[in-house]
Amino acid sequence: MHSAGSALSAEQRHETAQSTVRSTQTAGPGTDSEAVDSVFRNRWLDGARQYVVSADGKLQTADGSLGDVDVGNATIAGTANDGSGQQSQFDLSTIKPALPCGPSPLTAAEIARLVVEAAQKYRVDPAFALAVSTAESRLDRDRNSPKGARGPMQLMPPTADFLGVTDICDPAENIDGGVRLLKSLFETYRNPLIVAAAYNAGETNVQKYGGVPPFPETVRFVAEVINRQIGLPLPRAKDQGTKGTLTQRIDDDAAAGVLANATPRQWVGGVMQF
Repeated sequence: MHSAGSALSAEQRHETAQSTVRSTQTAGPGTDSEAVDSVFRNRWLDGARQYVVSADGKLQTADGSLGDVDVGNATIAGTANDGSGQQSQFDLSTIKPALPCGPSPLTAAEIARLVVEAAQKYRVDPAFALAVSTAESRLDRDRNSPKGARGPMQLMPPTADFLGVTDICDPAENIDGGVRLLKSLFETYRNPLIVAAAYNAGETNVQKYGGVPPFPETVRFVAEVINRQIGLPLPRAKDQGTKGTLTQRIDDDAAAGVLANATPRQWVGGVMQF
């Protein structure tokens, strides 16, 4: 276990990210690289399960539908894991709930600046990290999840322990740990869609489904993260009107203030340019 502020080499972070998978898998490809390649083969070569981002920024399957999903069996719903032995952030079968965090000591803009600083430190796209924090906690406005996640990056207690985060409610520590986790996921999966899905639903489910798990909550999360990252307007509920909620405006204002000079993402030949 390393301290929250330590900066590990890319090789060390990759090894840490894969150690849990290696220790708990009972069957599968012969090597770690083969396991990752298997995920991508399943993800991109199976048209029935392929997810695409449409022109309006919505995530959907290649055939345009999500299908029916039994959310009760999903790890994000807080049920037991799928039997693989690997526990995602959202598997509560063996987790002792953490004490709730009090109100955030920082404003949304201050949280956003910490996220960007951590992203720059660990060489994660600041827009992506900020999108994750906004989707997870509205920049620390929603600090406590009913499932037990805490803080601006909504870390589960076991994940925080694994990352060396000693105070899960401290914004700086929480953000540092969460961004390091994103860095590790990027080194493993390389694709922002898959990274967002793994952060939300856990790596076990990403491997199980060969890509973005077909859980409505995860699909919505991935869509929001990607929409925010590339600067697309988010869909609003019909009863919100044109201005959106106060929380939404605070989120957008904070993000705009920190990333005012960020390079906008563009589509070229159907491919997102980063």
